[in-house]
Amino acid sequence: MFYRVDAKSFVERWNWFADFPFDPGFLLLVLADPTAAVYADDVDAPHAAILAGEGAPFYFVDGDLRSSDAVLEALAELRAMRRDPSMLIVSACPNAWNDALRKLPSNWCIPRVDYKFNRLRFARHLVPNSYRVELLSQAHLGALAEGDFDFDVAHFHRTGGFGFVAIQEDRIVACAWSSSFAKWGEIAVGTMPKHRGRGLAKGLASRLIEECMLRDVTPHYTTDERNLAACAVANSLGFADPIAHGWVVLRCAGD
Repeated sequence: MFYRVDAKSFVERWNWFADFPFDPGFLLLVLADPTAAVYADDVDAPHAAILAGEGAPFYFVDGDLRSSDAVLEALAELRAMRRDPSMLIVSACPNAWNDALRKLPSNWCIPRVDYKFNRLRFARHLVPNSYRVELLSQAHLGALAEGDFDFDVAHFHRTGGFGFVAIQEDRIVACAWSSSFAKWGEIAVGTMPKHRGRGLAKGLASRLIEECMLRDVTPHYTTDERNLAACAVANSLGFADPIAHGWVVLRCAGD
């Protein structure tokens, strides 16, 4: 049995989840979620724990690998409690946990890579003149939420988000946005399929990074390492020293 405890108190007491391979700012971002919680097998002497930002299907596992069977059962229970239980995305520390997580049916691993920003390597890119660039505002949120941008309006508001959009013929065709929690910003970029390959991702991300630096926010970039185009964008913008780690996608059998 796993017990629900306050996430921030648990992390501060036991210093768990601190060794994840990505930027520690991401942990702060998860802990800032008012729905965040930790599920631990023992409150006073934990062997394994799951950190859950319940507003999104992202879960983080840490602890003794010998507890993997109990963790798998707890994850299955947590997934069943979700309004949309079809999928969870789990990041484990150390990555050896991924082998245990794959025991559940219909799972697969997404090989992620995280980049650190190097200000000295930053190169500015321009958006083509045929597009109009606007600062992302409340007026754009509806179109972004309904479009093919994987844009979460609630998360954007909760984390003090900011960004830019590219517009052509009065339609948003690309966007770049970030959060600004704890002076740490995750760069997210999206471009409509018909407008890819025209430098929009690099141009908007470049504007966003400049805005991050003006706000004293450290930009961070993560992507699927198989997405060569996204990796090329990261390199062209000054991100370096990639750190690879796996995210396991848990799906219900039959999905």
